[in-house]
Amino acid sequence: MKNLFFLSLLLLSTGVFGQTFYVEPTEKGFEKKISEKLDYDGYKLSTDPAIYDYKIECLIRQTSKFNSMYKGYIRISDKSGKEVARSEEVRRGAVAVNGFNAGANIFGVIADKHLPRILKELPK
Repeated sequence: MKNLFFLSLLLLSTGVFGQTFYVEPTEKGFEKKISEKLDYDGYKLSTDPAIYDYKIECLIRQTSKFNSMYKGYIRISDKSGKEVARSEEVRRGAVAVNGFNAGANIFGVIADKHLPRILKELPK
């Protein structure tokens, strides 16, 4: 009975985390927070841009030069390039508290607060 339980648990976990994700690199390495979260949660990561089930892009833009404000979000697309999910936009400033690195802060917030929910909603 115990063995059956562990076998079903093993099969369930491989089905849940069976997707492979490719996190597209950014010029300044903002994607690292997303990759670290996926790896920590047990998802498969691909370093090959041709081998994946889902591609994650980290998109950021400056909204104000006056006070160095930025907005960012992630977009997840399938193999055909169709967008299947998108996070909410997160807004942060490049200030001393985050080492004047708004991008790392934005994608850290997305990884911790938005990514788990989005991944649960993806088609298996």
